[in-house]
Amino acid sequence: YCGYWDTVLTARVSALVAGVVCVANSGAVIHWLMDVAFSDDSLAGSIMHHAKEFDESNVGLPVAQLLARTFFLRDTKDMAFTRLAVAKDQKARLAKDITAAQKTLEAMKAQLVETESRLESLQQAADNHGDPEACRTVGNHLPKFEEAEEWISSLRSKGLEAIESTRAQAA
Repeated sequence: YCGYWDTVLTARVSALVAGVVCVANSGAVIHWLMDVAFSDDSLAGSIMHHAKEFDESNVGLPVAQLLARTFFLRDTKDMAFTRLAVAKDQKARLAKDITAAQKTLEAMKAQLVETESRLESLQQAADNHGDPEACRTVGNHLPKFEEAEEWISSLRSKGLEAIESTRAQAA
């Protein structure tokens, strides 16, 4: 049994925590140094000049310039251009949506006009082929729900009478 295990454990945990804190502090210092260094216009111009030369010597696409601006030179002018580009893209997308919605609206209006003309022609046909009031009262000769059982029994008796008369004629 070692009586010093708690002291050894505490020392090891302290060493791990100190390492993590040291790395975080070093990162903060490096970030601060980069901000100070890249805020200098001559250094920023030099970085962009070298990135432009690299792009022209290789592919011709501004890949290095894009990476340099993205990771090192985050200026407020670049952010303004980025926001402007995003706003222009959003405006174009909304204009396209509005155009699509207007086309859909026009198609629906045309469908409404077609339906209205068909309705008018059907109404004229109904008016020409009989009494419009009679068309509305087609189902009035049917019995009410309360009278249905009585009506069914009368139909049944009429049917039985018809069957009997048919049998009598056949015999």
